Amino acid sequence: MESIIHEDPKRVVGYLVNSLRPTAFRSTIQDSLERPAGKPLKKNVSMFLRWLRPQLEEFMKYETHILAAQQGVSNAVSQQPQKGKPSRRH
Repeated sequence: MESIIHEDPKRVVGYLVNSLRPTAFRSTIQDSLERPAGKPLKKNVSMFLRWLRPQLEEFMKYETHILAAQQGVSNAVSQQPQKGKPSRRH
């Protein structure tokens, strides 16, 4: 397994990127790797992993807030009376 890391690092980085979850995080990483600054990361697995960790930490900070905001919006929408139906509030 270690030989593939040295022989074909681009493929290994590709496998790692494809295994990332959630989809929003994977898409963000793919976009970053397509930029000129991300090109060297595709050629070195160790460098890619060192770069990936802080990216994940930042994503996790904001993902928590995004999910909380989305749940707040969905709760507010579900509590609104629907058209044509009377409100059950007293």
